[in-house]
Amino acid sequence: MSLRGKLIQMNFGDRFSQGGWLIFQVGEGVKGLNPIFIFTQTIKPEMDYYVGRKLDDPPIPLHIICSTMYHFGVKSYYCVPSISVNNDTSSITWDTKLFGIPSTSPYTSLISTFSNISLRKINYKILRYHIEANQIPLVSLSEEFTKKYFKLHFQNQFMCEMLDVDGIFWGEKLTYPVEIREVIVVKDKSQREFFEINLGPHAKLSFYDLKKDKLDALFFVKEINNLTDRQLVNWWWITFKRLAFFSSLAFFSMRNFRQGGSTTINIPKSQFSLLKCENLSEL
Repeated sequence: MSLRGKLIQMNFGDRFSQGGWLIFQVGEGVKGLNPIFIFTQTIKPEMDYYVGRKLDDPPIPLHIICSTMYHFGVKSYYCVPSISVNNDTSSITWDTKLFGIPSTSPYTSLISTFSNISLRKINYKILRYHIEANQIPLVSLSEEFTKKYFKLHFQNQFMCEMLDVDGIFWGEKLTYPVEIREVIVVKDKSQREFFEINLGPHAKLSFYDLKKDKLDALFFVKEINNLTDRQLVNWWWITFKRLAFFSSLAFFSMRNFRQGGSTTINIPKSQFSLLKCENLSEL
């Protein structure tokens, strides 16, 4: 089961948005300045995205969430695809709309919207990473394809750093960008249980924590039985503040799912909360 499926089952589905990208410019003097969020309309096989149609507006819940981001200096854009040739991904173009603001804005082409970002002079290495599609739940396949294809398209156009945003949870008190990881339990010599994660998510969540007044971040763990069967054991969550406080250098050198080396940290499993309605209601 995906996290979205679990939250829908718990009647929290309307609190959890689709995923997107957090984008930073790169280069001397601009790294870390003017970050932006980008969310894409999901390309679904049964829909027609013909050129010249009336483009859809961003979903209302996503607009409300991104208005919070706008107030602490992060602009959000909704990107809508148009497809001129069926079954030809090279024919996909994108139009963008600034949203999360009190006024309406028109759709503009991708290249004109982000003209302040340096153009890439050589193509992005599309086949740098490989993804096992059979590990993606069928209900999430269209969204994951759209996100990954948009990343390749965007990074072929612009010089930037793109960080995956797994989703955003809209709490009663704060807005929470979400990071999700599938992990197994590891134990130290005294048999204490830990979840081991690489430093990538930790660094990403630390950015959100800088916006302390209206934003925190949530780290969700899908605990599985082993890396072969990958059967669900339980869903857990922790705020970034607790994750940062209780994390320590890993006692193990676990290899990540891309079969490469990874610098990791350990967080005691006892510091995570089980994913329950009453726990999420407190956020």
